[in-house]
Amino acid sequence: MKLLKIACALVLIAGLAACQNLLGPAATVTTYTVTYDGNGNSGGTAPSDGSTYPAGGSITVLANSGTLAKTGYTFSGWNSKADGSGTSYAPGVTFAMGTAAVTLYAV
Repeated sequence: MKLLKIACALVLIAGLAACQNLLGPAATVTTYTVTYDGNGNSGGTAPSDGSTYPAGGSITVLANSGTLAKTGYTFSGWNSKADGSGTSYAPGVTFAMGTAAVTLYAV
């Protein structure tokens, strides 16, 4: 059977799909997003990360590129909870994506 699968793989590479049922479905990878939230900002915009990441993928935390501002506050980074009680992340650090989408709040 293994030899048959190898032969079918070669046939598929040649552009013929006759052996697809023997090879099984293509593997899919679930990916997740990172969203940056201004957390009540009074000016500027939160950065946008247009990438998607698989579980375990490396995320580099974005900087305050949109001149995000909040009256009476100085931007100090991002946090996994809006009230700042979660995990803090400084711009430029990396962390591994978990198995759910991530929202980072300005703090």
